[in-house]
Amino acid sequence: MGEEVGYTIRFDDRTSSKTRLRFITDGIFVRQCVADPYLFKYHVVILDEAHERSLYTDILFALLKKAVIYRKGTLKLIITSATLNTKTFANYYGSCEVITMHGKLFPVDVKYYTIRQSARVE
Repeated sequence: MGEEVGYTIRFDDRTSSKTRLRFITDGIFVRQCVADPYLFKYHVVILDEAHERSLYTDILFALLKKAVIYRKGTLKLIITSATLNTKTFANYYGSCEVITMHGKLFPVDVKYYTIRQSARVE
């Protein structure tokens, strides 16, 4: 941790000049975009779980679009989500390619207590 793979969160940066894969919070990434709008330190950006949208992710969608257009193919953007409307996002990013991966559903057994539980077990 902190060498080839690292992370940056508020008040904690476990990266180095050798870091090739960095996990970063959306708030920290917005700050990096402000400091370097075209993200020249990055070659690929993956926004994972984009359906869990916040103000920062919405800002990142716009900032990253600007950087991708400016960099003309030298910055790749991958957005992953289980539930986003892919047509809307593909159109926003200039009719980009959409790859759909089908997941596997697993059965879930639901069990109910027949009596009310009065004591809570931690």
